[in-house]
Amino acid sequence: MGQEGTISVIKNFIKYNIVHRVINGETLESIAKKYTTTTQIIMQVNKIKSVSVGDRVFIPNQHTAIYIVKPLDTIETIAQKFNVTVDYVKQQSGGFDMLFIGQQIVI
Repeated sequence: MGQEGTISVIKNFIKYNIVHRVINGETLESIAKKYTTTTQIIMQVNKIKSVSVGDRVFIPNQHTAIYIVKPLDTIETIAQKFNVTVDYVKQQSGGFDMLFIGQQIVI
């Protein structure tokens, strides 16, 4: 793994606390159960639909939530609600300045 890959893993570890290496026989469901979370959250955080042996999966800490954008929400109001920065919400929403109703953001 190059330096950029290592830096990415470190940043995600700090953000999510746990990096799980997938072993033979594991599924998203079994990993979610092991860490008392849901497959939906793991898929959203990692932007994946499945796992393979050897994959690194970032597991969100217990304070992580999926927020569904509602009418009148803005990046700023969501940031205030969760006590995070506007830049963090932008990053989690795909880097865009605009949100759409129903959009899911991992906070």
